[in-house]
Amino acid sequence: MTSLYRIPAELSRVKFFFLGVYRQWKSCYDEAMNSLFIALVLLGSAVALAAQGRLPVTDKAPVVDGVVTEGEYALRVGLDKATLYLSRTATELYAAVQSNSGGWVALGAGSPRMDGARIYIGFVKGGEASFAVQAGAGHGHADAKDPAVLEHALKEVNGVTVLELRLDAKALIAAGQASLKLIVGTSGKDSFAMYHSFRRSLEIGL
Repeated sequence: MTSLYRIPAELSRVKFFFLGVYRQWKSCYDEAMNSLFIALVLLGSAVALAAQGRLPVTDKAPVVDGVVTEGEYALRVGLDKATLYLSRTATELYAAVQSNSGGWVALGAGSPRMDGARIYIGFVKGGEASFAVQAGAGHGHADAKDPAVLEHALKEVNGVTVLELRLDAKALIAAGQASLKLIVGTSGKDSFAMYHSFRRSLEIGL
């Protein structure tokens, strides 16, 4: 007959056995959750990129007049505080940035950051439009000449500012290039010296 004094020892061994099983299960569970988290982050990134869409070559060219009409552009990307419109022909890239921020709006091309980007920026104050082309360097930017700009238009109606651009496609898109890196920025102030209040980096498939 098993002694009653041996029962606590047996229970202790059982406790340590199940404690070991639990620890092993917890380790496997944590590893699985970490893998799932990484997978969800990667999936979210892929979905976000897919949502930005692709920009195929078309024969339809938008009218650069500072007004965006329904169906005028091939691609529309809605952002938190702005909307980006894009179209592309065999020789030209068309872009429009629309925002109700009440200040300047800008499009940067060629880099997902300010550094290295061609920046097209403009605002309307007192009915007068101001437009500038700038080159990003580090965390700043300065006026620059850019032969890629073929035409631009700026309008502000009821606090909604629209900057439209017609750009030389070959200056921004190289042969075989798979995507176009862009930045959209806005500010609540009508001054090129004022810092952006909103900025978003995008990568559009070509």
